[in-house]
Order: sequence, then structure tokens, then C-alpha cells
Amino acid sequence: MAEETLETVRQVLMQPVKENCRPAPQVTFIALESVPRTDLMAHMRDPRIARHLPLLRAQWDDAVLTRFLSDKAAAWARDGLGHWAIMIDGAYAGWGGFQKEGPDWDYGLVLRAEFFSLGMVITRAACAWLVHNTSIRDASVLLPLSRSPRALARIGARRAGEADYDGIRFARWALPVQELANAARILATFRGKTEC
Repeated sequence: MAEETLETVRQVLMQPVKENCRPAPQVTFIALESVPRTDLMAHMRDPRIARHLPLLRAQWDDAVLTRFLSDKAAAWARDGLGHWAIMIDGAYAGWGGFQKEGPDWDYGLVLRAEFFSLGMVITRAACAWLVHNTSIRDASVLLPLSRSPRALARIGARRAGEADYDGIRFARWALPVQELANAARILATFRGKTEC
């Protein structure tokens, strides 16, 4: 499977550059508390975001945001890993990362609407960070059953059962961490080229 993924990446990289390509985005991860609270609040109050988050029930206000940041900081303190703020070319794109859920590492990604198309780029970068900085090689994604799994299937994730959280059923998908990290490494050698 890993060789197939690497061969697919090589084939994509060998395709001729199209005229409407843009420079490859620079993905960086920073502490969530580094993002202005007004940016986080606007992001999480966006109805386009709420539509994709069935566990998001409370209206975001200052108290909810404070509790959210406190919970995320506690996960980092407890597990040594958690969710980051995600920056694309220096702009706040959303938040996500790897957080311990029971015995499993769960990967989550909550992007601002204008960055929805960069989910695969961000996921590859997050997996590369995970492989480079930790010994964790297994992670899962919990996808609400109402959501399409096409993007997960496209990156090589495979369905691994279901889970129930707070009365809502989710499909559990095994994320191919090592393969995505390898793809990110190959693509990084072409930094400065373009992505189409």
C-alpha cells in the first residue's frame, strides 16, 4: 500500500504544470492560545462550520471559548500532544491535530470555510509532523455518518467500525499516517513549485 501511494504521488508530480496553478501553501502549526480570541470566535460561530460539527451544540461566547482553550491546553499537558492552530501562509486557517480519545489518537480538522480545499495538504503536513516528532503511527478519524467519506478514501483511510459520542454515531476511519507523512516529505522536496 505504501509503495502504491508513493507511486501515485510520483505520477502526480511528473504531470506538466498547468497555467492556473498556485504556489504550494506553507503550513505551520502554533499554539491555539496564540490566535486572537476574536478570530477563534468568528470561526466557530460561522454557520458553515457548525453544519459539519454535530457535537457543537452551545452558541460560542466568551465562556465557551475559555472552556475550549482550557480543555485543549489540558489535553496537551496530560498527553503531550493535542490540537494546534493551523496557519496557511501566516493566516489562521483553523484548528486541529491529534488528541487522545480513550486509548486511541484521534485526528480532527476544523477549517475556516475559505480553507476547506486545503484539508489534504494540512493532513499530510500533520502526519509528517507526527511521524517526525513522536512514536505514534496509528491515528483514526471520526466522521459523522451524515458526512461523505470520499476525502478520507482518497487519502487511503479505511473504515474501521463505528463509535458513539454523546448520542451521535460516527464512522471510525484508520488514517494511513506513515504513507501521508511519506507523501508530505516527497512533496516538500518540490517546495517552491506549484500545486494544482
